[in-house]
Amino acid sequence: MLIKRFKLKIYSILTLLLSVLLSCTTGQVESVTTKKERIMSETNATRIVLEMTAGWNLGNTMDATGGETGWGNPVTTKEMIVTIAEAGFNTLRLPVSWGQFTGEAPNYLISQEQVTRVREIVDYAIDNDMYVILNMHHEDHWLIPTTEKADIVVKQYQKMWEQIATAFNDYNDKLLFEAMNEPRVVGSPNEWIGGDEESYPVINKLNKVFVETVRNTGGNNQYRALLVTPYGANGKKGAMNFEIPEGDNLIISIHSYDPVRFTFYSESGEDLKNWDGKYNSEIDDLFETLYDEFVIKGYPVVLTEFGSTTKEYTTPEGVTGPNEEEILKWASYFIQRAKKSTVKTVWWDNGRIGMGDDFFALLDRKNNKIIKPKLVKGMIDAAKASPATLLLEPEVGAGVKVLATGFVDEQGRAKAVYGTPSIDGNADSIWNSADFITPGFKSGSGVKADFKVKMMWDEENLYYLINVTDPVLNKKHKDSWEQDSLELFLDEDNDKAKSYKKDDIQFRIRFDNKYTGGQGNNKRLTSEVSDLLDDSGNIIGYTLEASIKWLNSHEEGTVMGYDIQYNDAGDINARMGTVNLYDDTNGTWNNPSKMGELILIK
Repeated sequence: MLIKRFKLKIYSILTLLLSVLLSCTTGQVESVTTKKERIMSETNATRIVLEMTAGWNLGNTMDATGGETGWGNPVTTKEMIVTIAEAGFNTLRLPVSWGQFTGEAPNYLISQEQVTRVREIVDYAIDNDMYVILNMHHEDHWLIPTTEKADIVVKQYQKMWEQIATAFNDYNDKLLFEAMNEPRVVGSPNEWIGGDEESYPVINKLNKVFVETVRNTGGNNQYRALLVTPYGANGKKGAMNFEIPEGDNLIISIHSYDPVRFTFYSESGEDLKNWDGKYNSEIDDLFETLYDEFVIKGYPVVLTEFGSTTKEYTTPEGVTGPNEEEILKWASYFIQRAKKSTVKTVWWDNGRIGMGDDFFALLDRKNNKIIKPKLVKGMIDAAKASPATLLLEPEVGAGVKVLATGFVDEQGRAKAVYGTPSIDGNADSIWNSADFITPGFKSGSGVKADFKVKMMWDEENLYYLINVTDPVLNKKHKDSWEQDSLELFLDEDNDKAKSYKKDDIQFRIRFDNKYTGGQGNNKRLTSEVSDLLDDSGNIIGYTLEASIKWLNSHEEGTVMGYDIQYNDAGDINARMGTVNLYDDTNGTWNNPSKMGELILIK
């Protein structure tokens, strides 16, 4: 049963000193000061995952038996990583096998040559402004999570991570550490179906040791985002007895190749080569589980491996060839469904080109060329389109939804103060009796906008004062919801219906005060807009003042459904993401039950 840890802290991190170098004469791995300054900024694991778009694995390389070229891939060049970055991937996962370059007990010294080479590849990605996930991969020859092996495994594991963490301590928050890759007992009956009671406590112990060891190396590692994983990186419901370690800035690492009869060849039974959406529900089930088990409790999730092998397929028109079009359909759905649950994905590329089982390559490394450009573009588009929301700074309690902050009551409900302001786009002094409420959610890695709102009420109306900070105001897209605009949501009866009724409202108001659509009678809406200025008199956004006429009479203590969403079009002429008070699904526009709540006070 999952052990629940419900609280994540908000960080305010001072500039950190680089960690002390270990002496070369001790035989320990060195932490080498680089030319590039790497100062740890304010770190938050959720923010980092929010900023990730699409990810790519440099697989079967630094994790290969015998070294970098041991499994047939060429030496990795900076130009390869530039190609991947230019294709649109902003996250590199770097699998590394350290064990084959590690000495004997009790020190388990890792080869300096291996560390230096790994560091070079990390720098290739960091220089391209990518996030890098550095892990411990293909270590199952010694990392055997059984009761018999536990003591010696934990000792070696701790010694190795101490050296790895020290060697990379000077990197800022662009570098993440991942505890293990698919920890499991190889060849056991439960290897790929969730493990067994003997292995669970060992893997939980290893995750705990990983976090403690990295944090104890000090410096930037006190705050670095760390990925921990259950048995086999399995994310299926009921397939993991996973205890998340204590601590902050933790991310859950999961792998999925669902459904395997499509993503791998099946020698027996159904072997899917085309994707018609018939099995979308299997993907839905996975991401619903990850959201319920982790995301809603404040733990971001990254699928550090997903992908599909290329198969020979004959289309209904009789054309035979690789099933790239079908993989694109599957991957697009997979990525967008992941985003709906606020999960990010990293494609497994092992460098193998061709058709058959285990051919996952997107990049021809020998010729430094993307070999499936249509698939890659489709994946990048899916990763950037219609972004799902992700928690900003969560404070989560058992069974409690993460809420907006600021002028809210003990239950997190927004507060509206009694009073009657004038609706002219400017804040008269009566607004001083209220205070600002700040959003709880933001979606999209490129979102630059933000807002805060004050609320008032009287016998006739509900009143809004909303200050929007947005560096670029854009209305070029033909669809109104893709333009910079505010959406006001209200469930006056608070009946939490799942479809809009007479008392439910969605009003969309563009930054130039144009009503652009929604649901409900917009004759009840009055609004005005003015420029929002900073202390130097520069325009930094706008102020919307609005009122909505009550449908029914209300009194002090009334609670109703309520939310606000800002659509940020940025400078790309299309919505990059949203900022929301309460809704973490982008679903309030067609489901009023997803709103937060507002309470009327005097």
